Amino acid sequence: AKATRMAAWSPPLSLLIHLAGQALHSPCRGLSAIWIGASIWPYLPALATPALSPSNVAESSIFVRARSAPERLWAADLALRSRAGAAVIIDGSGFDLPATRRLQLACEGGSTLCLLARPPWEAPLLSAALTRWLIGPAPSTLPTRRWTVELLRCKGLQPTAHTPRVWTLERDHATHSFCVVPDVLDRPGGTAAASPALRTG
Repeated sequence: AKATRMAAWSPPLSLLIHLAGQALHSPCRGLSAIWIGASIWPYLPALATPALSPSNVAESSIFVRARSAPERLWAADLALRSRAGAAVIIDGSGFDLPATRRLQLACEGGSTLCLLARPPWEAPLLSAALTRWLIGPAPSTLPTRRWTVELLRCKGLQPTAHTPRVWTLERDHATHSFCVVPDVLDRPGGTAAASPALRTG
């Protein structure tokens, strides 16, 4: 059962690539996007696809072969403390609270963006991450991909009762941009009026 669940896990790679690209554009960060963990490697040929990945992400990526949770944790800790990466993207499956706390400490004092991707069945596990998000596919009537993005936790902030915590993102392959769209798929005759959100390149 565990093997079946792991095979079914598909990290939101285009979102991770987008965030890595944003970090690479920042002048106060490093020059590389460091990908740690073999579980996300099968999806990384997408980095060579112009429709998905801007050239700066493809050309600036470093891949670290680390399979077990202890190996991935050690590599991520080293990468974060080196301050060489603009972003460190990690397969965080199997990381417990002390492991995420170790990564949080490694991030302190630096500007490297740390993105920890974990499978959905590990959502109940505690984490020391500054923010936690639940990301899943969303249905669309258009030939574009959509994701539901839910903010589970934001350290130090308590949103008010009327503050939105769930958004639907849609990706424009031509412009490498993401738009926040209202969830109107279940409304008769509804149309989605997109508003610009995140942009790459």
